[in-house]
Amino acid sequence: MGAGLSYRPVNYDGRFHGPVSVRYALANSYNVPAVRLLQSVGGERMLEQAHELGIASLDRSARQYGPSLALGAGEVTLLELTGAFRVFANGGQYTPANGLLRVTDSLGRLLYSPPAPLQAVSPATAFQLTDILSDNAARTPIFGANSVLRLPLPAAAKTGTTTDFRDNWTVGYTRHLVVGTWVGNSDGTPMRGSSGVSGAAPLWRAFMLAVLGDEAARSRFGLPTATEEWNFVPPPDVTLIDICPPNVTCRAGGEYFSADWLARTPPGNPIADSVVTEVVVPTHQNGAGGSYCSPDEAGVGVSRTLVSLSSTVGLQRPKPQTTEGPLAIALRQVQATDEPVVTASFQPVVYYPDSELELLRLLGSAVGRGSSVYVGRCADLNYYTVQPGDSWTVLARNVGLSVGELQTANLQALRGSGYLLVGDRLLFPKGLLINQETESVYHTVAEGESWTSIALQYDLPLRLLLATNPDVVRPFYILRPGDRLLVPISLAQSGELR
Repeated sequence: MGAGLSYRPVNYDGRFHGPVSVRYALANSYNVPAVRLLQSVGGERMLEQAHELGIASLDRSARQYGPSLALGAGEVTLLELTGAFRVFANGGQYTPANGLLRVTDSLGRLLYSPPAPLQAVSPATAFQLTDILSDNAARTPIFGANSVLRLPLPAAAKTGTTTDFRDNWTVGYTRHLVVGTWVGNSDGTPMRGSSGVSGAAPLWRAFMLAVLGDEAARSRFGLPTATEEWNFVPPPDVTLIDICPPNVTCRAGGEYFSADWLARTPPGNPIADSVVTEVVVPTHQNGAGGSYCSPDEAGVGVSRTLVSLSSTVGLQRPKPQTTEGPLAIALRQVQATDEPVVTASFQPVVYYPDSELELLRLLGSAVGRGSSVYVGRCADLNYYTVQPGDSWTVLARNVGLSVGELQTANLQALRGSGYLLVGDRLLFPKGLLINQETESVYHTVAEGESWTSIALQYDLPLRLLLATNPDVVRPFYILRPGDRLLVPISLAQSGELR
């Protein structure tokens, strides 16, 4: 996005649903969890997986697509998308779309046969996705219990709707048949209120029912007649375990976990990434708010099972070895061409990383919906004591949160009057103190450069670049050639900034 703008995805129903399981997020097409997941795993990793599924149309860098790639910012063909879902139907194995089964000569000698399949995703992953997309109960909150996606035989399906209703998609499969449908205007003009479930899904359902209900068609496609042969069968590398985080809706009878996941989690706790059992105390002295932390003092607190908040998704992975890339080259160039800051006239800047703000947002969302959450060690938390003249509006603006986000993370200080009292202790994001004099260099703006392009050059958050240069921020965020920006290069490669 351009300077001054932020990307704030919303769900199709316009509501924010707080902590949800992957099952319910995917089954109900919730947009916010999809974007959060992409931010956590990384766009390049997502593109690499998409290419392994046969989606070649996504040929730009992850940075060019941005976080909206999770919601369809990259255009793909219907054949590619249907082929990717075919991988899930085939236990994770990919083969390119092919209209030929085999080619023989007049003597019956084989001249061509399709290439051997490649294992694009594990059988466990393919089955887990299939089980989610075929779970009618999971998608009921958005689609209803008797939507067009429900067939008389087990079927997995996913709908999609692009911005302005230009494209409607539905791709789904049974154990033996994969079908993709697209609805839209050939000239790309928007449709009127037609979504994936109302536009493309009825066509998908009609075709599926026509084939499944026609014995001649089943015979022609080599489809079985016995009902039990259409059931999705769990592979050997998944285990069904009846466990669920507190105050989160899960699959009836338990969730399927892969053998790989179980090998990386503590025995008996496959949801260790999202649930902890710790001896804790309330984060606020009056016990309000539903958030808890681990005290350093022995003999203090009680044992509780809580939802664990994190700004990342899944189990932590080791950080890769860093090598010199575009950022290192850019830093070397700017150090050689631009002079360091030598004046002491700049005030230190406090920057609140996105990861810290996200934790406060998650905390407020979870507590606001009745969940009891774990926020880590008490000693690691950051509190702010309200001073004369402070207000919810001023404090929220200073750290980069909305008033509602700051308030729901601090219900203990929320009063009917709406006022804060001097001495109130608020849970605050942890900020980074940036000394402009010793930690920054000047960047001289060249023709054609923008706030966004300069932030990308140094791999800095746009918010940080704006915060360190308030005197250069103009209406409409216009930069002029010759403008000098302060760039905190000592933090440019710091993971703390994310």
